[in-house]
Amino acid sequence: MRHRILLTGSPGSGKSASIVALADIFPQNKVYAFDFQDGITPLLIARGEPPPTLKLIRVVEDDIEIAWTQLKADFAMARAECGEGDWICSDMADVPWEMAQRFYVMRKYKMELADYLLEVGTDEKRQGRKIGFGGLEPDDWTVGIRPQYYLTIPRTLGAGCAASIIVTAGLKDVGSW
Repeated sequence: MRHRILLTGSPGSGKSASIVALADIFPQNKVYAFDFQDGITPLLIARGEPPPTLKLIRVVEDDIEIAWTQLKADFAMARAECGEGDWICSDMADVPWEMAQRFYVMRKYKMELADYLLEVGTDEKRQGRKIGFGGLEPDDWTVGIRPQYYLTIPRTLGAGCAASIIVTAGLKDVGSW
């Protein structure tokens, strides 16, 4: 049976540790863990040796073009290699959300996301029009669009894949809904 789980909690509540525990609980299954901000790595260092079935994929986003391309390739690899009973886990769901926005704006407008949001807001307000994004203020992306993303990412990540999915998000990320 496949599972799609959005795991939320305050900092230090054990969301990242739950991902590592999966590999201990299901030693016969693969556990792919995408670690975006070193939430999992310190846990593995502290324990001394990672579970043998845990495949840690650290995501470094220094260059958004390279990072986004690599992330898509790594997700595709995990989906292709995982089967029934295996797990694909994405720790800190806010990071790929931010990466997706940064990549899109960089590719389409050739500027950083923050610069784009400032420019759109300034231009639209100066002209007395509604802000871009279909009338949403840039801040509305956090309270309106981001929660929908968190609810759909486990399903999207697992589309066409027999593996179960866990995505973690801190309460600061989901607390507004």
